[in-house]
Amino acid sequence: MRMIIKQYLSGLKERGELDRIIPELLSSMGLTVLSKPKIGTRQYGVDVAAHGRIGGDTHKLYLFSIKGGDLDRNTWDGNSLQALRTSLDEIRDVYIQINIPPELQNLPIVICICVGGEIVESVRSNVTGYIKNNQNNTISFMEWNGDSITNLMIRYLLNEHALPPNYQSNLRKSIAMISHPEVSTKNYNLLIDNLIDNTKLSVKKQVVKTIREMNISLWILFIWCRDLRNLEAAYLASERTLLKVWDLVKEDIDYFGSSFDSIFRLYMLITDTYVDKLSPFFDSKFSISESIVSGNSVDISIRVFSLASRLAVHIWWLITFYNIYPDNQKDFLQCINERTENLEELIRNNPILASPLSEKQASELSLILSVLCSNKVFLKEYLESLTDRAIFAFNSNLRYPCSLYTYQDLSDHPINSDKQYKMKVTDASMIYPLIAFYSALFSFDNVYDKIYKFRHEKLSHCSFQLWTPNNESIEEIYSYSSNFGTAIIFDLPKNPQELLKIVYDTCAQKLEFENMSAIKNRLGAIITVACRHHQLPLPVQFVKQFYDNQVSDSHLINSN
Repeated sequence: MRMIIKQYLSGLKERGELDRIIPELLSSMGLTVLSKPKIGTRQYGVDVAAHGRIGGDTHKLYLFSIKGGDLDRNTWDGNSLQALRTSLDEIRDVYIQINIPPELQNLPIVICICVGGEIVESVRSNVTGYIKNNQNNTISFMEWNGDSITNLMIRYLLNEHALPPNYQSNLRKSIAMISHPEVSTKNYNLLIDNLIDNTKLSVKKQVVKTIREMNISLWILFIWCRDLRNLEAAYLASERTLLKVWDLVKEDIDYFGSSFDSIFRLYMLITDTYVDKLSPFFDSKFSISESIVSGNSVDISIRVFSLASRLAVHIWWLITFYNIYPDNQKDFLQCINERTENLEELIRNNPILASPLSEKQASELSLILSVLCSNKVFLKEYLESLTDRAIFAFNSNLRYPCSLYTYQDLSDHPINSDKQYKMKVTDASMIYPLIAFYSALFSFDNVYDKIYKFRHEKLSHCSFQLWTPNNESIEEIYSYSSNFGTAIIFDLPKNPQELLKIVYDTCAQKLEFENMSAIKNRLGAIITVACRHHQLPLPVQFVKQFYDNQVSDSHLINSN
């Protein structure tokens, strides 16, 4: 474990990584954290400020200046304004003079030089000389390097007495199996499940401690995944961690806000990194689908639909931020447009996204369609392509959408063109109803008419359904602790407005949806994470509410 953590710390070279770990560590040591790193705000050399006692010492004020990796000549006293010596000078000349709260001004001050790696030999004398020349009766210095931080993390965050016995084993297995993401994720899930099971959820301080341990564990997995250039396990782990933590804190977000924020920021960093890594390939024909090492189109379909759904969730977070932060709407709108264009390019250059194989992919499709509402022209083209390809495949006995789920069944589908077989594997559908619903919503009458005609001529036996969590278990969407939900079953009406009435009447009856914790806290995008991770279609209430309140925003929707 010591070697794992030390290697992890030495890899924290980018801003936003090591400086996020330190506040969590200080909190677990019993200190009160006053400030955390901020982007775009001058901090006068101080990345983290905290006060309290360390190791039985007297009450002191600790000011941390953090540098990732090793401290060498360039990072110590280079030309960059981010050089450590410049930061230390600012702490002494500015921060200590004007930024310390009045109630803490009489405390002894410790300036902590914090590096993720080592202070290299070539600058050791410079650092020692600087400390000797600037320490006095009021100000002292302290050094934290990779070794000392490792020891503190083991003592305060990962000590064996505070964790289930198999914690370290699960973490090691998760890291060892990164090249096999499903196995890696399974071990990580066991790790966080054990943490939660061994926490008294009624004791808030224990919940906070557990969230910190989950945060550190996810950080370690992410750094290893990033270094091995395989982010799949980290992405899946970040989804599950976000949902588990939200389920823990949703009833008292005021108390747990800081703890949730630490997990949320890490989730966003991991998912941002994932999307950024793949985005350069979206605009190249077949570059994504051909990069999947498999001769089976089932593998390609599963992976590409999964990627598209992840991009859709990413866009929903940007839409959420657009509504939460009105002062930054211009910047978020630009990001929304860029990522939506990425999704459109992904669909254009990978036609397999217009040919879902299984009804299980209704979850991904519902996410994709929900964000394409910002461009009605492209949405119509995509719905037309989905419809035409599905009808052609069915009539030609090719791989049309079916209710089969297992890999082997999908690989063998269609076994034959027998009518009985076709009826069996198309006994229920959410894909066609989704196409019909969005066609009705945007008055794409020609698309709706095709689905209506196909349904009544070839799929009269098929149960058309839309999905929603039921009122008794609507909050369980985050943990998915049991099978739940309600199917809205309908015979597709000829008039699109009648379908909308069916959907809207259902929404009116499910009033509890508006009181969901994520909706009340203006974080509805958490629902999209839950649906993607648990492979559930977006609830119809979510689609309607965001269509009414957000997608109809004149800046977010292109009606051309």
